[in-house]
Amino acid sequence: MDNQEMQFADPDWQPPHLRDNTMPARQPVSTKPGEQPQQQTPLPPLPPLQTPAPDRDTGAYATGYTGYRQQHSAQIRPARRGRRSPFLSWIIVAFIFLALLGGGYQMYADSQVLPGYQVGIGPPPLPLNETRQFSVGIHPTIVIANNFGSIHVHTGGPDDNVTLQISRTGPAAVNTNLGNDGSLHITVNKALSPVDLDVTIANEADLVLQTTDGDINVDGVSGQVTLTSAGGSINLTQATLARTSTVKTTGGDITFSGTITPRGNYQFESDHGKMNISLPGSASYHLDVTPKDGTFNTDLPIVTARDSSGDVKTNVGTSPDATVVLKTATGSINLMKQ
Repeated sequence: MDNQEMQFADPDWQPPHLRDNTMPARQPVSTKPGEQPQQQTPLPPLPPLQTPAPDRDTGAYATGYTGYRQQHSAQIRPARRGRRSPFLSWIIVAFIFLALLGGGYQMYADSQVLPGYQVGIGPPPLPLNETRQFSVGIHPTIVIANNFGSIHVHTGGPDDNVTLQISRTGPAAVNTNLGNDGSLHITVNKALSPVDLDVTIANEADLVLQTTDGDINVDGVSGQVTLTSAGGSINLTQATLARTSTVKTTGGDITFSGTITPRGNYQFESDHGKMNISLPGSASYHLDVTPKDGTFNTDLPIVTARDSSGDVKTNVGTSPDATVVLKTATGSINLMKQ
């Protein structure tokens, strides 16, 4: 028992230092009738109550036992784990996906940044015009590929010089490269909006021009040409074709007004468009026309009857040594004299 319990116990069970010294002594009980109880001499007073000092060993044991219970109770009690909501997990996955998607788009947008503009500043004013100058030889070869826009090549520039005028309506990179042979390569990379290219040369040049949907226009140029367009039209005015030249479009029209040099081979082809070809009346050449399901018309004094294969083959002028080939699938071919 501790001290508090001992204080409320029966006095006979209490230890001497806890008994109440002020309580009266017990009187002996009389055993015979009429006999007076005999007085007893009172006991001397007990010394004052003193609380004994705690036993060091007992205190250390209690402290150690209490610490042991607290320590092992903390180790044994399992930690409660919160249960993550599935909805929260889906939100985290969606956030990571959008972050990766945004990073991929930013990489693509940075690759399409226009020269001279800093990433993150914002798009340049639209439309954006840019001019570049190149030093070339007397008779350069100019190679241009434009997947979304038009190409215009014309004369009027200084000798040994090419001027490129770029007109954009949106972000697009235009790469240029000068070859060791004096050739100039111009490429429009993955344009998402039209990019128009205007090229000024001195007079002579060999041209290799290609577009997807844009038109090709060549004015006053002398040289060999290879012009190709999928859906655009091709127009040549006051041009002089040399050696082996080809003008071809799938769905667009072809217009040619100019001259051809002797001993050359010149081919014009439009699958579904209209062809208007104008040559000098003095020109001499062998004519090979393949109209297929289309039509052929001319104002030249030649025989236009088709042979067994459906083609028209005849000579124009005297002693022809050049060849002109005109082809269509369902379009119309018109050969006129200038």
